[in-house]
Amino acid sequence: MVSDTQKSLLTYLWDLLTGDSDLETAMGGTVRCYLTWAEPNAEFPYLVHRIDIAPAEPFMMRQATYYLDIWSDSPNADELLAIRKVIIELLDELEPNTTEAKAARLWLQTVGQ
Repeated sequence: MVSDTQKSLLTYLWDLLTGDSDLETAMGGTVRCYLTWAEPNAEFPYLVHRIDIAPAEPFMMRQATYYLDIWSDSPNADELLAIRKVIIELLDELEPNTTEAKAARLWLQTVGQ
């Protein structure tokens, strides 16, 4: 079921991000990660993530796009770039294994600022 797969992957990724000490350091001591939207007046910096899952061929496969936005109010890009570096090291070519997703791989497709 797509929703269980989605929940399983989002939980895995949230745990990975919020449990990483290097990311915690890059984010000033706390990794704040929200699903889809940040809470009102969220303290910067923070992350917002979501997954869109769609059918793919062959029929038993699903293709997903994982979106992860980094939000910073820093007057320069240094904070954002430090956070991005750690996230890329954590996620690029990651092969998560959850109860719902036994064969998955993440790879960096785009980088925007």
